[in-house]
Amino acid sequence: MVSVSLTPEGSRLSERLLSEVGDEHGYRPEEDYLSLGYVMAVEAGPRAVVEGLLAARAGDLVGGAEDISLVVVFAGAPEYLRLWLEQVQGPYGVPMVAGVSGTADPFARPYFHNESRRQLSGLITGFVGAAEYERLSGEEGPAVAGMDSQSLAHVAIVLLIVVGNVAYFSQRIRARLGQ
Repeated sequence: MVSVSLTPEGSRLSERLLSEVGDEHGYRPEEDYLSLGYVMAVEAGPRAVVEGLLAARAGDLVGGAEDISLVVVFAGAPEYLRLWLEQVQGPYGVPMVAGVSGTADPFARPYFHNESRRQLSGLITGFVGAAEYERLSGEEGPAVAGMDSQSLAHVAIVLLIVVGNVAYFSQRIRARLGQ
């Protein structure tokens, strides 16, 4: 597995997650996984990463983009997903799945739902999608716990709105009766 990030903060997050998962499963850095860190998100950044990996294997005499079994993209903004789709999935036809923020979902969804030219084989959107994935995989983690907290916060907000409306209308009724 090879990890690369188009943002500096993504690189730090990736390093931490790879370390945690590696420790949990006995994976060793540079043997079981490789982190390339931060690559500037210029238009051809993702393509340069893939071409660089392929060039490094040029001495193998066998292999190419078809040897990349899956690209997993985590994107908080649409432009980063777009770069991977345009620069890697399109030219090389590499299978790709994505986990995107809720704000990037409207951009990502057509790439997943287009039956004639599906560019994303899978799509997880936001906190809700992450929680659904955790539940389906049988390993409930921080997303499920976060959804429970978020649901409780939504209930509290609705209750505050109801209490506010009751107070407002009761004040209006008292004002009419007092006239």
